[in-house]
Amino acid sequence: MLHKIKRFFSWLWIKLRGFWPWYKNLYHGRTWYTKTGIALLSGLIALIIYLGAVDLNFLWLFGKSPGFAQIKNPNTSSASEIYSADGKLIGKYFNENRTPVKYEEVNPQFWKALIDTEDERFYRHIGIDFQGLFGAAKDAWATPAPEADQPSRNSWPRICSAYARNIPLDCLVRYQVSRYLS
Repeated sequence: MLHKIKRFFSWLWIKLRGFWPWYKNLYHGRTWYTKTGIALLSGLIALIIYLGAVDLNFLWLFGKSPGFAQIKNPNTSSASEIYSADGKLIGKYFNENRTPVKYEEVNPQFWKALIDTEDERFYRHIGIDFQGLFGAAKDAWATPAPEADQPSRNSWPRICSAYARNIPLDCLVRYQVSRYLS
């Protein structure tokens, strides 16, 4: 059994080592639009593999994703209530003290407040807020760790510091400093 596992991993290692030269060869001697198409297709395949890994919880890295049946009929914890013979509540036993309510019983102002605080453009997008998504990506890219910010600012001369903070080289310096410090 151990021999078969070793043989499988050696076969896998050979295939993985041969993949990069094959992939690199796809770009040699091609026109720019073919190279762009290959890069976009590669990115799409990588995205599909990533989403599949998240859905399958590959190596238990992402947490369990609920299935469609679990989303349609969620299992909610509610408190067990103990009543006396005359109908008075004696006590509750619970892990999470929840009381189920119907949608119609919830004050409409609650839903309005929830939407206002969570997603101000809720009624203007189809379920994915691309403006918010790109804004978050921009903030994640542009906002370095605080300890990486100061050395990066100090590395530019005073005259060009206002302009230099907006160029990718500044991001590279911040990335290298944060990588060094972590």
